[in-house]
Amino acid sequence: GINAEYMGADTIAVKNGRIVYVGGRDGGQEYIDVASTTVDLLQQTVVPGLVDIHLHALEAALSIGCQKFTQTETLQSQKNKLVECLGTQSVVEWVIGSGHGIAQLRSEMASLNLMPKEFLDDISATKPILILEETSHSIWCNSKALEKMGITDSTANPPGGFIDRTEGEANGILLESAGDAMLDMAYSVAPGKKAEYDAVMAEGVRSAMKTLRENGITSFTNGRVYWKRGNTAPGQNGYVDHWVAAEQRGDLTARVRLALWTYPVPVNTPDIAAYDSKQMSDISALYSVPADPASLLRIDMIKIYVDGITTQSTAMFFDPYMPDKALPAPNELGVEYRTLSVLRPGATW
Repeated sequence: GINAEYMGADTIAVKNGRIVYVGGRDGGQEYIDVASTTVDLLQQTVVPGLVDIHLHALEAALSIGCQKFTQTETLQSQKNKLVECLGTQSVVEWVIGSGHGIAQLRSEMASLNLMPKEFLDDISATKPILILEETSHSIWCNSKALEKMGITDSTANPPGGFIDRTEGEANGILLESAGDAMLDMAYSVAPGKKAEYDAVMAEGVRSAMKTLRENGITSFTNGRVYWKRGNTAPGQNGYVDHWVAAEQRGDLTARVRLALWTYPVPVNTPDIAAYDSKQMSDISALYSVPADPASLLRIDMIKIYVDGITTQSTAMFFDPYMPDKALPAPNELGVEYRTLSVLRPGATW
């Protein structure tokens, strides 16, 4: 609640970044001198800044990708918009879209008697196409994209992921970690386009900051930061580099904490312990908590997926999903990225 003594207050005084007075106009006069700046808010209300503990600011603001599907229209009716995307992706080589729902996709493809990849193959059989589902827990892709990733009908499901199949054939739906590597490939910088790519990322950060300001968010945690995505040459750290560059340019207007993504173990990894040890070493090297309290960027968190989500039938349960929702065995209980042991105190994976 609001303290009774502050009810009706119309003046706030700030000195050296700290609020030193809240009250009536007369009482605030003593804080005004020749160096002061006064702002008349024209009877607007001042509220504390909001803290958002989980959002994906950069990904939401990026202009990479063109077609944004809606679920109020059929995918078929929006097909021509995706056709128009061909050749418009200047900084990446893939056609990238987003916005569909997994239930919408399955239902409509069944009514068209098509595998999901066939719908996109009709748009392009030569250019890889990737559509990120609304929750980001699955992707929809064409045959060229599957070929680029080396995914065949016999490819095993990766740890934490599931390759959807129709009568044994990979049909173009990849759940959870099965699509992660494809996303990283799709967002790779096109040859000779690094400067343009960096400019798009910089504008993405600025756009995100503007939206956050407009909604009163002054501090947030950016969940799942892809430190292997985009600029991945030696010495580069994907999206982390773009956040660091944004702070150096003075583009940050909110406090940012980055939660670095712990990538799932790739399929056919011979030594899982060695893979995780190397990954945690790489993540630890990116840890950064500046001594300067005025710094707006901290890199001091990680994000770990243990399982998926219910809408994809990938959240883990003790009992199987209903038959019309369950994934094929052995995933009828959901999809496990990692065992719960990684969350135990003192885990050193």
